[in-house]
Amino acid sequence: MTARTILIMLRDVAGGGSERIAMRLAGAWSRRGRTVLVTTATQPRASVSRPPALLQWRPPRREALGFVGFCLHLAHTIRTERPDVVLVPGNSYTATAAVVRAMLGTACPPLVWKISNALDRTDLALPVRLVNRLWLKAQHQLFDHVVAIASAQRGEALAYLRLPERRISLIPNPAISLDLLAEHTPPRPLAGRPPLLLGIGRLEPQKDFITLIRAFARIAPVWPGTLMILGEGRQRSVLDDEIRALGLGNRVTLPGHAADVPRWLAQARALVVSSRYEGLPSVLLEAMACGTPVVATRCSDSVAMVMDQGALGPLVPTGDPAALAQALHQALDRPADAHRLQARAAAFSLDVAAPLYLDLFDRLVLSRQATLDAPMALTVRDG
Repeated sequence: MTARTILIMLRDVAGGGSERIAMRLAGAWSRRGRTVLVTTATQPRASVSRPPALLQWRPPRREALGFVGFCLHLAHTIRTERPDVVLVPGNSYTATAAVVRAMLGTACPPLVWKISNALDRTDLALPVRLVNRLWLKAQHQLFDHVVAIASAQRGEALAYLRLPERRISLIPNPAISLDLLAEHTPPRPLAGRPPLLLGIGRLEPQKDFITLIRAFARIAPVWPGTLMILGEGRQRSVLDDEIRALGLGNRVTLPGHAADVPRWLAQARALVVSSRYEGLPSVLLEAMACGTPVVATRCSDSVAMVMDQGALGPLVPTGDPAALAQALHQALDRPADAHRLQARAAAFSLDVAAPLYLDLFDRLVLSRQATLDAPMALTVRDG
């Protein structure tokens, strides 16, 4: 049996890295003959956020839904469309998945969670961290299968989720395609423009762009380039205030979402990942695929593993502007070899990952059908 219909839950198709990865997988599965439903909590804000015509889109009737509304919308879509499997594309969707599973009961199709961030949140205060660990332990009853996107993350999943190994798969994060590798080799800065540093991600505390801006302020007097942070989020005003306070208004820009991330990466002197915590950011792999040097914080074991513990680019402690500034100097003065970066990124290919997901989905559907077809056991009591 095959998973003919796959549903992906997304709050917004123009969201962050998890959403971009989900849309890439959706396109690859559709091209392989599967029906892919994309259920969102928002209407599109721009034409670039609309899913490709190949996919079947299920947006809400209202312009935007809150948490409860999104759960109701998802449950209704699942009852109506009856997908064979549901992809939960990141950590921030696990609470939504829990509510939907409770609403649907035995009618809920298999739920597959792709881990997108660190599980043990060391950035949290101790009481909140303990609550998070209890929540992780409860998830062995919630998800039918879990996908780790790097080997370091699989070990973390085994340690904190209390799942048997057979319910955790390792599928490398499909951040790139062979087309991306072929198109962007190596970086090509725009002639006549100052050199560019990039930060990419949601403007949220997790990404810690405050530290990036403060680090840039330290190198700005001696480096002639600019910093651009692509993304949108709740911290926009906080970041704008910091830029003004540091006198960087003509050197740091926040242009919002970008439709063509690889194009910007190919033009940048370096990508900076300043996050407090992560799983394995897709944008880091995209940068490496473009041959663009990367500077990153030690925001996860997976990031350190992919960057070969600093051999492929500087790794610095989180929340340390001075260390990040020093790492930026190093990356700009002695950039990593573009071909080594691309060779490392090639393992994280959509062309490899997409069929592995489909094989997993097919096995889950077959297992579920076998359970439904099994005869009920009867218990006979002595009179």
